Amino acid sequence: MADDRYRAKNSRDRMRKRMADWKKQNEKEAEAENTRGNYRCADCHNYLPLREFEYVFEGETKVARRCKDCRTYRRKHRGQRRRY
Repeated sequence: MADDRYRAKNSRDRMRKRMADWKKQNEKEAEAENTRGNYRCADCHNYLPLREFEYVFEGETKVARRCKDCRTYRRKHRGQRRRY
């Protein structure tokens, strides 16, 4: 019975630790890709060159969070994300 008392809290703590480890790993991977000139899309999570994220707005070249394909898909499907 004493072990059951902390089971939920312990499982939440283990999950938080796992998520933090995954986040650290993803940050290291992203940093390595950024040095190569590749950036990660917020929707499809693919690493693509910077030119896939650039767009022109009011005469200025800006950098988007989503790649060109994901932006066109969202425009066409009214904001819905792709299901991978």
